[in-house]
Amino acid sequence: AAFVSQHSDAPRRAVLCTYDLHPARFEAVVLPQLTRRGHWFRTLVIADQAQLQKVGVLAHRSAGAAYELAPVRLRGSGVFHSKLIVLQSGDRILVGIGSANLTPGGLGGNLELMLFASNDNADGKALAESAVNYLFDLSQARSVLCPASAKRFLERLCASARRRDNGPIA
Repeated sequence: AAFVSQHSDAPRRAVLCTYDLHPARFEAVVLPQLTRRGHWFRTLVIADQAQLQKVGVLAHRSAGAAYELAPVRLRGSGVFHSKLIVLQSGDRILVGIGSANLTPGGLGGNLELMLFASNDNADGKALAESAVNYLFDLSQARSVLCPASAKRFLERLCASARRRDNGPIA
């Protein structure tokens, strides 16, 4: 919440990767922080397609929800199991990596671990570079089936992060 309120440079983008999603909880807890007037973040949630279908997520999503939901599946076996948050505001990037899904348990009911860092120091910059590279690789990987609009969103975020004034990020 502090990052969102402190950094209002354009463009503002948010990518949240999760295995599982509970739309009502996400829309009540996280999305209002990202879509407050004056702090609007264009938001993409990437989640495992099979898990979304299993729990019927698409039927529970608000009709006017202000975020893009990208169901992802992997060719062959395996699931999309990443737990990553990347918030970009101008040349500032905040990265969160941990164990939490975007579910009631992950957003408060479970004991979860999340590491947050911003690119304003060497360690944070290294983490931000790794996260941006991961998102770029995700957008390009042939083994990952992802909606074209989500791939474009990721490519724009990565290109923007890499050309910031303080030098290329990767």
